[in-house]
Amino acid sequence: MQSIRYANGVVENIVVSEPVYKSDPYSKSGNGQNTFKAPKRVHPKVIWALLAVIFFGWLFGLGAIVGLVFLYYAMKEIDMNPDKYKGRKLAKIVNWICWAFITYWVFGLIALLLYYL
Repeated sequence: MQSIRYANGVVENIVVSEPVYKSDPYSKSGNGQNTFKAPKRVHPKVIWALLAVIFFGWLFGLGAIVGLVFLYYAMKEIDMNPDKYKGRKLAKIVNWICWAFITYWVFGLIALLLYYL
């Protein structure tokens, strides 16, 4: 026990208790499981799909096809782990871009065939 004597003569007694430290700051009392959740992040395959479309989309549409393959697996994993990954909206946007590139190349090939036939 400690005491403080003020200038006006009043003495105040202070009781200091020992601090209690938990071994795991993220666990609740009585619960042995860790309740901390990491922040969600955009699935890396969605980013790879976007990069494939940007850099290889003009190469006969191959970047768009590679992007669609990445998107298929990325959307599947996002659906399986919704608490770990985000980026479904970006995946849908990249999906539309991939199909636009493929449509562009198909119509271009049809126009080319009609021109030379």
